[in-house]
Amino acid sequence: MRRELTYGLVWAAAAATAGLAFLPVVDHLFCGPGFLSVASRLVFSRVCHQDPARSLVIAGALLPVCARCTGIYLGFFTGWSWRLFRRGPFRDRRLPLGLFLAGLAPLAIDGGLNWAGLLNTPPMARLVTGLLFGCSAARALWPELLPSLERLRPRPAPYHRAVEQ
Repeated sequence: MRRELTYGLVWAAAAATAGLAFLPVVDHLFCGPGFLSVASRLVFSRVCHQDPARSLVIAGALLPVCARCTGIYLGFFTGWSWRLFRRGPFRDRRLPLGLFLAGLAPLAIDGGLNWAGLLNTPPMARLVTGLLFGCSAARALWPELLPSLERLRPRPAPYHRAVEQ
């Protein structure tokens, strides 16, 4: 049962992170760009370059992360959610290295070519490479991450006896 709780907490964190990337859409649909847009842009400013030319626009709202980061967050959430549908002894089986590399390769090649200035990938292609990597990363991490998180139990406070004087 502890493994399922740990899995659920990571799933909730992945869902919250992916959902946070879409707060500007909610903000734009209900009340125009405002606090939610600014807050989500501020949260993601430490992990993404937030270049508007490389970001997705959904329902008139610019997402606070680039298309590749959006794909990574959605892919990780999707890959982590995939475990919900797995049953039996293969549920927590380690992902073969070749499959992980197959998810990483498109992102690495695309990112390297963009960084070198040889290619300017459109946002939808960046989204796809991010999705592939995010799914494979989640699948590769859960057999390693779940046992590690289960060991992080709060330790009871040490017992101290009152000293008589």
